[in-house]
Amino acid sequence: MPANWKRIEELFEAALPHPPEQRAQFLEEACPDDAEVRREVLSLLSSADKTEGFLEVSPVRPAEQRPTLQRGYKLDHFEILELFGRGGMGEVYRARDSRLKREIALKVLPADFACDPTSVVRFEREARAASALSHPNIVQVYEIGHNDGIYWIASELVPGHPVRHLIEHGAVPARRAIEIAIQIADGLAAAHAAGIVHRDLNPGNVMLTPEGWVKILDFGLAKRGRISASASESVTAELTIPGLIMGTPGYMAPEQISGKLADPRSDVFALGVMLYELLAGRRAFPGDSVISIIGANLKEDPAELPASVPLALQRIVRRCLHKEPAHRFQSAADVGFALQAVSDAGIGAPPVKRKRAVWPNWMAIAVAASACSFFLSREFYRNPATSDVWTLTRVTADAGLSNTPALSPDGKLLAYSSDRNPAGERDLYVKQVAGGQPIRLTFDGANNTTPNFSPDGSRIVFHSNRDGGGIYEIPAFGGEVHLLARHGLNPRFSPDGSQVAYWVGAPNVASSVPGSGAVWVVSVDGGPPRKVGSNFTAARYPIWSPDGKHLLCVATASAKAYDSSY
Repeated sequence: MPANWKRIEELFEAALPHPPEQRAQFLEEACPDDAEVRREVLSLLSSADKTEGFLEVSPVRPAEQRPTLQRGYKLDHFEILELFGRGGMGEVYRARDSRLKREIALKVLPADFACDPTSVVRFEREARAASALSHPNIVQVYEIGHNDGIYWIASELVPGHPVRHLIEHGAVPARRAIEIAIQIADGLAAAHAAGIVHRDLNPGNVMLTPEGWVKILDFGLAKRGRISASASESVTAELTIPGLIMGTPGYMAPEQISGKLADPRSDVFALGVMLYELLAGRRAFPGDSVISIIGANLKEDPAELPASVPLALQRIVRRCLHKEPAHRFQSAADVGFALQAVSDAGIGAPPVKRKRAVWPNWMAIAVAASACSFFLSREFYRNPATSDVWTLTRVTADAGLSNTPALSPDGKLLAYSSDRNPAGERDLYVKQVAGGQPIRLTFDGANNTTPNFSPDGSRIVFHSNRDGGGIYEIPAFGGEVHLLARHGLNPRFSPDGSQVAYWVGAPNVASSVPGSGAVWVVSVDGGPPRKVGSNFTAARYPIWSPDGKHLLCVATASAKAYDSSY
């Protein structure tokens, strides 16, 4: 986007009243010296014409262009009671379900939109996206249908008021803001796990019930991602026109404004904007016009949060609002996990007290040796009444295979490899041992396995087949992935976190076969790896000594095993 936003704004406002077919000529005359500015203005005008969601408040249509759905009008077994609200992609009515004797929300596609095949497909996409989700923080869709050319979605009628009303009354306490944001993050995480990106999250379509529950509404701009390359109807065609702005100004991520494809990190940006506004009681990206708001989204950072907002919470907001998607939290689950950690530290609700796990040395060794052979999902708690009775507590409940677990040094986090994603490919996940949803760390399905935490728990090293295979490093809560060494397996951090030991070889070849493996050590700061034990004919599975001066490994050299110093 050009930097001359003032000029773009003036031209946009001047061209908007002209009929669409006359705008290009008007811009040629008003701005003959800058073709790039003209292109940007035309793109924004096209967006305003084709997507009512472009405007934060959709204009009310003339009465003769709206469906005449009066009180008592019936659509199938639903009886209209009253008009609830109106948005760019539909009108919402309170209606009564004569079959189940309950009130529901009935969203109806406007009559003139029903004549447009693209709008109908987009409307049906919302229904498919929303009906595929079942989560306490997402509005429940009951059924969809059409009668006499009227398309409708019947869904849960959510009492309460939108988050926008809360923000309009000023900043809320940090504890309340965290409670709301965690529930939004949980709902988005469920959508993301199903391959659905909302793309228009804002305070107007997130409801707060009288009981304090959060409900995410309106998946009218939702995008369904690829589920399986072979599954029928596994991909919903992307209806976004390249360069077309989809969403609500002030909440769209920069990549959406630039016409790029949205992903879960785009929803993370919108969540960060909402959290900022809850804490600050003001708009994150203020402006007196659509153009000025979009310019702020793209180029500016929000004003500092009040000093009363804890620094840990400010850091979460800043990370959500990073202009570069790679530098944000990588999913809504990441955000929820980080917020829960802040809450447990005393800012939010008091932490739930749990019995601390007691791990005798022999038990830790037994679990490490056998976790892959039965389940990843076991945690051992000692029964204080006896010394020989143990209780098994399930830690994960992923579909498919989960293995190669690793505990963080403080015992609070579990990292593991799982093929739970819809494509059935191996990626890394991390979750709290105490509970909660897992956070997906990698998204390439490149057989990402054997994670290992750094001593401070902030980083994870792992093996991946990406780009020919090797040892990679990633922040424990997700972020950019860095290559440490090529062709490595089973990485292990040194006790001081400065080095990583690993081995290279054929995984399915016996360790006694000459040339079947070699142990290497690489610095996390870069530099060439160093081979350990040049006299070994085969070596693998290195383990650091507590002082970091020795490595224990399975090795063969003249049929002897060695403890190799280096």
